[in-house]
Amino acid sequence: MLLESIDLFRYILIYIFMLGIGGILFIIVAALVLRRSLKQLNQIFSLFFISIAISSIINAIYASLRAPSLVLVLHLLTYYLFSFAMCFLFLFNLILLKSVKKIDRKIQLLFIAVWGLILLGIFPLGILDGVKIDETTGWKPMWEFSFFLYGFTVCFLYMIIPTLYWSIKIYKQFQDKEMKKRWRIFISGICFYYIVWGGNSIVNVLSIDFVRSFWSIILFFSFFTLYIIYYGVAKQLD
Repeated sequence: MLLESIDLFRYILIYIFMLGIGGILFIIVAALVLRRSLKQLNQIFSLFFISIAISSIINAIYASLRAPSLVLVLHLLTYYLFSFAMCFLFLFNLILLKSVKKIDRKIQLLFIAVWGLILLGIFPLGILDGVKIDETTGWKPMWEFSFFLYGFTVCFLYMIIPTLYWSIKIYKQFQDKEMKKRWRIFISGICFYYIVWGGNSIVNVLSIDFVRSFWSIILFFSFFTLYIIYYGVAKQLD
């Protein structure tokens, strides 16, 4: 009975929360960003939300599938896109700090391409026994530590630390109190995003049903906080 309740909550989380909030809402947020302006800064920022939205939609799609190979590939693609979104936060900060003239379109595309290639490593690692997701796991992902370590290391070293560094550096340059307040909110938002990303990774390594259920409850509330990433920098997007 308990397991049935856990599975019911999982499907509610996926189809109502992940698809509705993580998918549809973030597409709307991306549209709001572009509605303010179509300048390069806004395009980069909107891609962060679009990447997460597509990741959430794919997650909802494969949750009902029962073809092990396809489910595995879609799970890896979900993780890939959720991690790929990090590069857009990095570029957003870098453009604000250095200006779009220094970080021009060619540099942006090169950076995005390099990050995409680095992340591609998760596919061979995941397919070669790094991730298991089939009927024996209850169609829930089980990660090997080596797979977790690769994703965690490259994202933490190449994206998380530099992005937080640039964010704090930008914050120190603001003189206006309202701008500093909003930027603190923005930094809090990206920290929540990293917590969601890291928490999901740790839960998949542990593969304990109770931990998954407890994390799902936390995730339900923390995912809403990603909206404050947009709220914190809305004025810079005009």
